[in-house]
Parts: sequence; C-alpha cells; structure tokens
Amino acid sequence: MSIGVKVSGAWKDATPYVKVGGVWKPVSQAYVKVSGVWEELLNSFDPSGSQSFTTPGADSFVVPNYSTSLIIDLYGGGGGAGGAATSGAGNGGAGGASTCTGGLSAGGGSGGTGSNSGSAAGGSGGTASGGDTNTNGEAGNADGNGHGGDCPGPNGGDGALPPPTNSGNGFSNNGLTGNAPGGGGSGGILSGSRTGGGGGSGAYVRKTYTVGQLTPGAILTLNIGAAGTSGSSGGGGRTGGAGARGQIDISWT
Repeated sequence: MSIGVKVSGAWKDATPYVKVGGVWKPVSQAYVKVSGVWEELLNSFDPSGSQSFTTPGADSFVVPNYSTSLIIDLYGGGGGAGGAATSGAGNGGAGGASTCTGGLSAGGGSGGTGSNSGSAAGGSGGTASGGDTNTNGEAGNADGNGHGGDCPGPNGGDGALPPPTNSGNGFSNNGLTGNAPGGGGSGGILSGSRTGGGGGSGAYVRKTYTVGQLTPGAILTLNIGAAGTSGSSGGGGRTGGAGARGQIDISWT
C-alpha cells in the first residue's frame, strides 16, 4: 500500500520520513487506529518471495526491500567419479564452488580416482565457509565402494548409486550421474573386479540476513558451481558418472 498527498488538487505519491536520533529516515511501514483497530496505512516492503539459480556460471541478484529476513542457501557442484579399465582409467573431475558476495562459499567435491585394479579411492567432499551454517560435503565411497557422496542441506542431491551389473553386461557398466544439486557421480565398474571411486559431494552453506544487514537495491554477485566431469574409460573399460551441478537458493520475507 502506498501513501499520497494532494498537491494543487492532484494526488501524488509521497515518501514519508521520520527523524530518528537527529537523522531523517524513510518510513517503510505505518499504521493508523480506526475505530479502535490498528490498520495498515503504508507498506513499502516487497512481498515475500524466492529465487533459485541453477545454471552453472556467473549470475547476480538484486536485494529486495525485505521486511524480516533474507536467507541464502548455497550448494557446491558434485565431483565426477573415476572410470574403470584394465589400464588408463581416468579420474573424475572436481565440481565447482558456489559463491556469493560476503565471503560465502560452498566448495565443489573432488573427483573419484580411476581404477585399473580393485576399488579406487573416492573424492573428498567440498569445503564450506562464510555462513551461519557451514557443512562440508560427503566423500565419495562413504556409503560403499563406487558410491557418490550425498550433498548436505535441505535440498541437497543424493550421490549416485553404483550402476547395476549382471552376467548379461559382463558385470560391467558405466557409472551414473549424481543428483542435483551437488551429488557425486558413481564409479564405473569393469568385470565386477574394478570399481572407480565415487565423486565427493558439494558442500552446503546457509546465511541469514536480518533487516538492515543488506541494503535494498544492492547487487549480490553469484557463481553457481559446475558439475564435475566423468572419469574416462581408458582402454575398453567403463566411464565414471558425472557429478551434479551446484545451486543457490534465495528466499525473503
């Protein structure tokens, strides 16, 4: 609801101010008592809302005129898993960090190691920093050989499970892609005896800002972490699964 003032017989929008401690400040909310009941006279706050950023790379967000709080959730990209081969199995690629102005960083998971013999090591989880809540990602293989790490946080994606194998496919299969946001990929399997390491998951960060901590209209610079690439199959082997992209969620009331 806006407030107006009549000037020369015409109503025009007005921005009221009040002096606080000798300093004039704009009024965001005002109430008036009508027949003993307080009713809203002015409300210049933006309505509650939310926005998700899911495309890897640079982006930005304009801070709304929020009335209570603004919450930023960051998920780093998941690491890719290692391939499996008799020789030359490739390591998975690391996921990218999701970052935001103010030193918020949800690091990407590391890639799993390729296997030329036995079960290879999983990638480490991403590192979290800068938030009120900072939770590092889960390492690959934490839930068993070849498993991708699960991304923490309320919307974090699960790591991929090892691919199905049976006699029909020679007990071999390519690894699976992690679930977005931030899940690690699962390792490739060759002949049931070689398993690439699972990719580590992205980290999770949450930061809550109360009124006055961020300036309405200010621009926050964002970066959404990319997914880690899959490890190669080497010579006649199986590829690892790619990690999942990161994500940034912003909500305000």
